[in-house]
Amino acid sequence: MLSKALKMAVAISLIIMVSACCTPEVRYTPTPLPQPAAPLLPAIKAADTACLSNTTWADIVERDRLRKDYGEQCAAIIRANNAGVQQGIK
Repeated sequence: MLSKALKMAVAISLIIMVSACCTPEVRYTPTPLPQPAAPLLPAIKAADTACLSNTTWADIVERDRLRKDYGEQCAAIIRANNAGVQQGIK
């Protein structure tokens, strides 16, 4: 005869094996990210910038270039993500 402890171990093993098969598969579905519209930037007249030093103007130009590059990088990341979503990459 099987001992009480062995019967309990067999019962627990069976319960664990049966319940493991009942777990539903978890599937994450990525969604495409929205591509924000580019902002409409105001025009700046040369007369408005005449009071700025050359160094300050160069800093403004550099800042604008860096912000534009950053925006293009973000847009490229969104496009790459959306391409992966459409291809079913997980």
